[in-house]
Amino acid sequence: MRGHAHKKTPEIEGRTEPLGSTAARETASEAERVAAERSRLLACKHSGQNLSPGDHERLDLLTMRLRQLLPPVSLHDLHVLLEMAEEVERIRDRARERRQRLGLG
Repeated sequence: MRGHAHKKTPEIEGRTEPLGSTAARETASEAERVAAERSRLLACKHSGQNLSPGDHERLDLLTMRLRQLLPPVSLHDLHVLLEMAEEVERIRDRARERRQRLGLG
């Protein structure tokens, strides 16, 4: 994650899209499908069933795809996001105070 000056919207598969966009919803939906299929294969694997070589390959591909769709988030990333959220709140409060002072709201 980049510093506070980062003004772009979150990146999804290398694209920059607003959080509520269709692309973001489609990515979330794909991630759910990939995770469900991966979970099914993992359940089979860990329940003692022998997976075919094709199933092992599919599991590896699903794992890679899921990491692309839902990359890990570090503690630093979370800290930066929390700081950004706090800054948004401060900006919102200042704007509310200005509107009240000017009689606009």
